[in-house]
Amino acid sequence: MFFKRMKWATAAISLTLTAALLAACSNGGSNNGGSNAAASEPPDGNASTTNAQSQDPAKPDTSKKVELIWYLLGDAHADTPKVLDEWNKMLEKDLNTTVKLNFTSWNEWQSKYNLLLASGEKVDMLFASSWADFYKYSKQGAFMDLTDLLPTYMPQTWEQVPKEDWDTATVGGKIYAVPNTNPEYTPNGLVYREDWREELNLPEITDLDSIEAYLDGVKANKKGVTPIGGKAWNEVYTLFQDYYDFKIYGGESSVIASSSYDNPRDIVAYPFTTQFEEYVKRMKTWADKGFWASNTLSSQTEAGDLIKAGTGAVYWRNAPGAGGFITDVSKTNPDYKLGYFPFTRFHNYSIPTLPMANAMAIPKSAQNAERSLMVLDKLRNDPTYFRLMTYGIEGTHYSIEADGKTFVSPP
Repeated sequence: MFFKRMKWATAAISLTLTAALLAACSNGGSNNGGSNAAASEPPDGNASTTNAQSQDPAKPDTSKKVELIWYLLGDAHADTPKVLDEWNKMLEKDLNTTVKLNFTSWNEWQSKYNLLLASGEKVDMLFASSWADFYKYSKQGAFMDLTDLLPTYMPQTWEQVPKEDWDTATVGGKIYAVPNTNPEYTPNGLVYREDWREELNLPEITDLDSIEAYLDGVKANKKGVTPIGGKAWNEVYTLFQDYYDFKIYGGESSVIASSSYDNPRDIVAYPFTTQFEEYVKRMKTWADKGFWASNTLSSQTEAGDLIKAGTGAVYWRNAPGAGGFITDVSKTNPDYKLGYFPFTRFHNYSIPTLPMANAMAIPKSAQNAERSLMVLDKLRNDPTYFRLMTYGIEGTHYSIEADGKTFVSPP
């Protein structure tokens, strides 16, 4: 479905249940605490389909109509209700089910996410990710163990997802999410005001020194502008991580990392490294220069909104997010010229995201885990469902050329 973060092809319709769901995103589990992980081990390579065949061959019971409550991170696209309406018509016919989608904005998702898992609110499925503390919440028992449910309620997905991908969603021998199997590259980077850089005759952004020179120039010459507006966390943290080539293990809150991409077994606690000491001293000078506001930790303002308002200069975005943001700004602020500096240029490589970077999980208190898994299996494997929730409504959001394979958006 549509999140405002993603775009299809060159034209920009921000789609998204895709990023969250389609991408194999994920799903649920059961309350069966003592599941036999070995007996339910997913097939690997050319392994046989013994697991699926050993399940009860009877079709799951869908006689009771169910409305599922799903939560996704991000902001809904303007046409999400239209697409959701079409999706629910199909689901009601095929699975006697409808889905209500709730979106948590990027400004509030962390507090909202924790509240959803702690409050016992009715949630049948929600987005899960390594960067959203999936592993921490799994260890705390927030998600259902779906190991025994997958072969029965997501048979196609169970057979198709490689074992190594299931392993990324496994904690303590139990599978707690359906991982993303869509190849995805989302390097960190900074969107910035290229027109300001040119106007102030600042050096082209190529490295950390030129980033600092740009922030310095903007702060000194643009009255009322805070270069890194809102929360400076993403800009500062991802810049550190990518500049020094640390590869963090265990989610963004972890302090354990490989010292570099080329040395994955050289494990360090990065707060005790000389690189971290060097960086925090540099960041102290940035803070003293006023590159971000003193209330940055409590700010609920999105840095991108400040760029649009003319009071911000940089905005952390991954590559797909940058493309969407730049396109949106070109419509609302056509006189702006934005640039993008991907952090991959520090070391000249990009790696795919972890399968658990975009997944779907089921809270332990959910009442309709089985039906949610059936819906997700349908979404991942039925072409009609997949096209609707990835590209939108044919003729409105996309069209297919005569070859039957080429998708064009907008039509």
